[in-house]
Amino acid sequence: MRSSQKKPTFDDGLTAQMRGDFGAAITIFERIVEEHPANAAAYHQMGRCHMKLGDFRKALECLETTTRLGPNRIAARLDLGMLYLIVDNVPAAKAQFLRALSLNGSNVKAMTGLGIVHHKERDLGKAISQFHSACALNPASFAGHYYLAKIHKALQNPAGVREEALKAAAICQGLIRTRPEQPEGYFFLAETFTLQEDYRPALQNYLIARDFSPKGVMHFFGFGLHYSLVDNYLGIARCYNLLGERQYARYFGQMTLKIDSENEEAKALAVLGD
Repeated sequence: MRSSQKKPTFDDGLTAQMRGDFGAAITIFERIVEEHPANAAAYHQMGRCHMKLGDFRKALECLETTTRLGPNRIAARLDLGMLYLIVDNVPAAKAQFLRALSLNGSNVKAMTGLGIVHHKERDLGKAISQFHSACALNPASFAGHYYLAKIHKALQNPAGVREEALKAAAICQGLIRTRPEQPEGYFFLAETFTLQEDYRPALQNYLIARDFSPKGVMHFFGFGLHYSLVDNYLGIARCYNLLGERQYARYFGQMTLKIDSENEEAKALAVLGD
């Protein structure tokens, strides 16, 4: 007798993923790869779900499987490169971005990914070159403008910081207009204000990002970049501290410690005096 239960499809997994039910999506993709072990797309999306939930070990397994099954899948290599950056495996990240560029030499996300690698390697000359090339190909590259602003900040060039931060902010505002429910646009907009030392609007946007963060989600991805809920809480605490509102800075320092009990910056913020 045939079972009347409908088998879940790849589209069912994508639907669960889009509504933020990553556990359900993972279950669906797992069932798909049980029946179709060579389904690279299912492994890829399963890896993305694990990334969202912060299970980076499983995400790495899925994405590495994806690139073995589909060596020319550029999007999977970009995700894998980002994941290697998150776990601080810079050489492995570099290899993924270089491979992506060997497949498509004008892929802007691969270019900015390689720029971030050079930034982590403290090779600012190569980083600047990569980010400028990325922005020349796509002026709407948030990661390119954002990292150029960070480099100008390190080089103590306020005019350069402002120029690049304003370009990055405009890109964030475009995302917010089209997807106002997504926290990533607000978080990265806050980062552009922080680079300009404009802490009141930075605080406002960090708070909005927190309010729009789905319950249980600890990691967020946008513009080819990553941040965590810890980063969001620390951004709020720093702004309150710099604005002289230490009671609130202390509170968000304490909130951060509930997520990351070993965070040294949060420990210092959590015991601020009035």
